[in-house]
Amino acid sequence: MTESIRDLELRFLDTPFENLRVRDSKHEADLSASLERAGQQVPVTVLVGSGPENWILVDGHRRVRALKRLGNCPCQSPIRL
Repeated sequence: MTESIRDLELRFLDTPFENLRVRDSKHEADLSASLERAGQQVPVTVLVGSGPENWILVDGHRRVRALKRLGNCPCQSPIRL
C-alpha cells in the first residue's frame, strides 16, 4: 500500500463532525491569511466516503473552513492506495 498527498475538492468533503468543533473567527481569519500567503503546510485527515471521490473529514476542520473563505481552493490530504 502506498500513500500520496492528493488535492481534494472541497465540495467532495463531508463534515459530519463540524458541529463538535470550537470556532474562533479571529483564528480562522489568521489561518486564511497564512494559507493565502504560504499555502497549505499541514494536510487534513480524511476517510473514504460514500463514493469514489467522496471523503469524510476527520481532522483539519479549521483548515477547511479557512480554505473555503479563500474560495474554491483544493485541500491536501494523504491518501493510501
